[in-house]
Amino acid sequence: MKPRQPNPDSTPHAFKRYSLATLLCAGILLASTGTCADATAEAAEAALGEAEVAVAKARVRGALWSTAWSALLEARRTRNSQDYAASARWSARAAELAGLGITQAEHEARSPQGGSAGNTGGNP
Repeated sequence: MKPRQPNPDSTPHAFKRYSLATLLCAGILLASTGTCADATAEAAEAALGEAEVAVAKARVRGALWSTAWSALLEARRTRNSQDYAASARWSARAAELAGLGITQAEHEARSPQGGSAGNTGGNP
């Protein structure tokens, strides 16, 4: 019977090789994010602009939810801290909530029950 050969990938040398490869890949990724960051910043600015318009429309119609306003504030804050991915997500959420507020206000305006449509306060 042959003596057991150690797995070459379990040696300290292999660990160093894989660690070096991981660090090299991370460095390449970080070095290449410069152009990506510019595109992400532009996308975040565009999303924030859309959210600002959506929230303004909801405010004019008297349909602005506090959660939409809070999401817009968070989108602004994350943009200012240069967390562009989070800013884009918060902007999308603010625009979505503003749109839902407008939809709710339109539904209540068309409802025969007026402003209390669908909101019975828990009492039949």
